[in-house]
Amino acid sequence: LNLQYNTSVAQPTLNQLLPVQDNTNSLSLFYGNRNLKPELQNNVFAHWIIFDQFSFTSFFTSLNLNYTKDKINWSRTIDEQFRQTATLINVQDDYSARANFDFSTPIRKLGVKVNAGFSETWNRGLNLVNNLENVNTNLSHNFSLSLENRKKDKWDIVAGGSLRITDARYSLQESLNNRYTDYSYFAELRFTPNENWNFNATADVTSYNDQSFGESLTV
Repeated sequence: LNLQYNTSVAQPTLNQLLPVQDNTNSLSLFYGNRNLKPELQNNVFAHWIIFDQFSFTSFFTSLNLNYTKDKINWSRTIDEQFRQTATLINVQDDYSARANFDFSTPIRKLGVKVNAGFSETWNRGLNLVNNLENVNTNLSHNFSLSLENRKKDKWDIVAGGSLRITDARYSLQESLNNRYTDYSYFAELRFTPNENWNFNATADVTSYNDQSFGESLTV
């Protein structure tokens, strides 16, 4: 069982401080802000690990909480012709949290090891749109499951998949609120016939729904 707390300061970069306007794209202008203050970050991290050496079963859970004061974020102004001017400002608060759970255990009758994972990520941020506060809240759920062989003298095989669901919410323009669902599969095969040779093959497939890119996409 472990519990940690730390605090740190993040200085704004030179590009963020430079007040000269970047007009590379006349429809989207950007300029820095020389009055930016450093971010003050506070982080609390806790994790709990259990391992049974007789059954080779393990359980890992962690919780990460973060609070940032004077978070550097965007202030955007959009006119009637949809031209955008953006700069950076210090917003008052930014919160995030992440909880993670991982479990693994062998199934001896099948000669495999099962790994399962679940994580939750939450973030509440703030930016300005036409001088109005826009609160964006993101909640992400991630599930994963994989199987691997226990006896790895010559063959090492791992295969599994994951599902990610993301909820995005905006206080100013609720019509942009959306939920994204993506899933992926993976497999890895490794063969070591002797101490001189090793062969390895991997495959990854990720599917994005139509809300992510305007149409369903598989990579």
